[in-house]
Formats: sequence, structure tokens, C-alpha cells
Amino acid sequence: MGSDFKQLLASIDKDQLAKIIDRQTAQSCGLTLDEYEALMAYNKSLQEEGALYLGKPVCEWPALVFNWDYSQAGQHFAMDGVTAQAMLEMYPNGLRLGHMPLREFDQNLARYCRRDSEKELWSLGSDWRLAQVIAHLRRGMPMTPPLVIRVKDEAFFSGGNHRYAAAKAVGLAVIPFYVNEDDVAEIEEILNVTWGQPR
Repeated sequence: MGSDFKQLLASIDKDQLAKIIDRQTAQSCGLTLDEYEALMAYNKSLQEEGALYLGKPVCEWPALVFNWDYSQAGQHFAMDGVTAQAMLEMYPNGLRLGHMPLREFDQNLARYCRRDSEKELWSLGSDWRLAQVIAHLRRGMPMTPPLVIRVKDEAFFSGGNHRYAAAKAVGLAVIPFYVNEDDVAEIEEILNVTWGQPR
């Protein structure tokens, strides 16, 4: 690296550089800088709180509130980390909301996605992500239902493994989920879905 470039790097204000990077990241996510900074602060608070629950047995979890978000605006959260614009491009015909008893759904869920024991809650998937989901649900914040696809003759999560894991762990009776509108007939062949919001 040339000395001129090193001098240039040394002269850049680190906070100003961080702000520029944050602004670019926010723009790529379709957010304003203020929205992006608020989201980052919220995520940091989830990480801090989630650390309290990491690896804990379900009996030591706080009370969880499943405040499912069925809004159109929230649908892109069905897949972790996907922007609203990217979701529109992937699913131009939209998503359809359905639900069914969690136990019945579980019988048709691919083994890769399923959590069959309390040990698997923390050993499969991302333990820190599950801890953050617990923290989010403890606060009663809106949570978008998972996105389900069909792989061969089984249901598979395209997003929402940890939301499902938390719901199953606390004995939620009904699981809502989204499917690609174009895949409704395929899903109906393997799942006994009731379309629309749970009552």
C-alpha cells in the first residue's frame, strides 16, 4: 500500500467514514439513515438481551407473546434479511397467508427444519438467532410468520426456522405461515392448510 494512500486513510475521520458506510447500507436496504440506525440499535439490544437466554431450557424462558404481523408491508420479513424490493422481485404475484395446527404441520415438515427435542432447539440452526427471537417475542413486538416452500413431498422453511422453533417450544397450537401465491396448489397437495388469518 502506497504511503500517499496510507496518509489519506489516516486523515479520514473514522466516525464520518462509519456514517458514510451506514448511509450506503441504509440506502441499499431501502431505509433512511435514521431508520437504519434505529434498526441497528434495536438489533444490538436484542443481542444483549438474547445473551441472557442463550442455551436456557424452555422452563427458564420469559413469557413469549406471539404478536403475528400479517401486514403487506411486513411480508418481506418472512425471509430473514430480504428487502421489500427484493421480495417483490422474487414473488411478483405475492404471498398467501395460511395456518394449521402446529402438531399437524410438524408431521409434514422436513427433518432438516424440524426441532424434535429441547436439545435440538439450541444445537440445530443458530443458537444466537433463536435467543434474539426469544428477546423479540418477550417484548411483544410484531413478528412476521415464516415462509414455507415445498421440497419434494415435504414442507420446508425458506425463512422462519427460529420463529417456528420458539412457537413449537412453548406449545403454540396454531402456526401461521406464508407461501408463494404461485405455489398454493403444490402446498395443498402436502399440507391441509386453512387460508387466511387464524381466528
